[in-house]
Amino acid sequence: MPIYAAFLRAINVGGRNIIKMSELKECLETIHLKHIQTFLQSGNVVFESELEDTEKLQILIQHAIEFVFSINVPVIVRSQEEMKNILTANPFDNFSVLPKDKIFINYLQNLPTEETLTAFKPMDAKGDIFKIDGKNIFIYCQNPYNETKLQNNFFEKKLFTFATTRNFNTSNEILNIMERRNQ
Repeated sequence: MPIYAAFLRAINVGGRNIIKMSELKECLETIHLKHIQTFLQSGNVVFESELEDTEKLQILIQHAIEFVFSINVPVIVRSQEEMKNILTANPFDNFSVLPKDKIFINYLQNLPTEETLTAFKPMDAKGDIFKIDGKNIFIYCQNPYNETKLQNNFFEKKLFTFATTRNFNTSNEILNIMERRNQ
């Protein structure tokens, strides 16, 4: 059965949208997701599903959360293969001097249109850099992430899609969880 990662945006942050991971797991079991495992308290979920359409999984999970918790949060789903490709495609890997804890991946819910990407204007981000790669944006932050202009809201407004960010190490650990299921 295919393995997926779901990233929930803006739960358990700043005392808002509080969801206990045990309750989230129970919620997701009601929509027939299998072998559910949460990671950290920030809305990272690894699961298996017979449904192979990630866009349908996003909608299904989002609706279940809204129904059970009365919270409307964007959900972004990636398959195991997508996660492997994302982490392999890290454009900052060649920069061996860049520490992994300064690299972030912004996961987009939908693929930006060519028109949107063409109209997208880079900005002065005070030394922080990014690269858009399909439905993912790689970000290198010289300073702490909470100080960069390159956060979810910036990309959501410019690219007209929901986004959520995880650091490289968290993304890598989620892939490790997914791969351990294959052993």
